[in-house]
Amino acid sequence: MPPFEKSIPVMSLLPLFSALQDQGTELELLLAKHGLELEKLSATSKVDFHTYTEITRESLRCINDPILGITLGEQVTMTSYGLFAMLLLSAPSLKQMIDCAVQFQRLSLNICTVSVHYVNDYLELRQTLPQLPDKRLKTYFVDYDFAGTAAFIREITRDIPSLTIVSGIAREHPGRDKLNAFTRLLGSSPQFEQAYSWVRIPTKMMTLKSLSTATHWLISSTKHKLKNWSIKCIPIQVICARK
Repeated sequence: MPPFEKSIPVMSLLPLFSALQDQGTELELLLAKHGLELEKLSATSKVDFHTYTEITRESLRCINDPILGITLGEQVTMTSYGLFAMLLLSAPSLKQMIDCAVQFQRLSLNICTVSVHYVNDYLELRQTLPQLPDKRLKTYFVDYDFAGTAAFIREITRDIPSLTIVSGIAREHPGRDKLNAFTRLLGSSPQFEQAYSWVRIPTKMMTLKSLSTATHWLISSTKHKLKNWSIKCIPIQVICARK
């Protein structure tokens, strides 16, 4: 299902909601413009693609941060995916985990379409964005989805020794702050001005599975805190709680 036709989990907006509240934005008023009530949202709530992009567009007007997409994208960790992450961690190899992630990507928190390709000795995860109404919104989602995918790859391969990941991103060469953010995330600078964003992993790594990563995730939890509302993600279920 193309991303622009699917509903987007409200979970993917939590980092953006937190950033808005951190700078004093009245989140309730922003959501009310789109017929949403913060207190009625749950971890299983979804919004349509148009509403999702319009909320994001208005949020970008409120937050003047050139590396916001990268900062928020890398916060989308395995714990953010709930049962989808359990499905991925049940795969017996890195290749099967990636295949599973691509097959069930409609459950992910990104808006891009991800496809698998083989380039020389690398498996390439290629990201394609749907049409977006303006350049600023496109740049944000390019950064957000790329950072989220890079963080995901980094998390599931963190215990694989000598892993070299190369990448490219569908955006112009950034300023120093954003370049430093990409380098910190990846350990190296990606190639810029690409037709689409991509992350490449050596095919020789595809039979490996990082079991300790799975163990680490199974015993960990994360909480996104919002004013008067919180979502706590744990391996077996997602719990929403009013304070």
